[in-house]
Amino acid sequence: MKKILQISLIATVSVFLFAGCSGKNVGGTPEDSMSGGYEIPITTHISDKNLHDAITKAGERSGWNMIEFKTTSIIAEKILGDKSASATISFGTDRIVIMKDNSTLDSQYETHVLELEDAIREELQDKAAH
Repeated sequence: MKKILQISLIATVSVFLFAGCSGKNVGGTPEDSMSGGYEIPITTHISDKNLHDAITKAGERSGWNMIEFKTTSIIAEKILGDKSASATISFGTDRIVIMKDNSTLDSQYETHVLELEDAIREELQDKAAH
């Protein structure tokens, strides 16, 4: 009887582990994301250049300084008075990931990153519509 309980417990734990590790979560908060960042799914075909341009335009429109970092990465910086924040935005064929970096904006940081995420989503929708 004791052996059956142990086997049942091991089987149950295994099922939960496999189910939790195999799910693909796109969007939502960093705590929900597999990457640890804010994920924006890309549902239509868009070239790297157009994607780069859309991210840059969205960031600048929402008050971020957009700095080219790599072919598929952009550093976003926001300066408000004597406080600042930065985030790294990486993109590929299926998603954009916004990773929070450094900030002295305290509780405002989250709000500004969410505004950046919304601006990127809107810009992608505009690109898809045209």
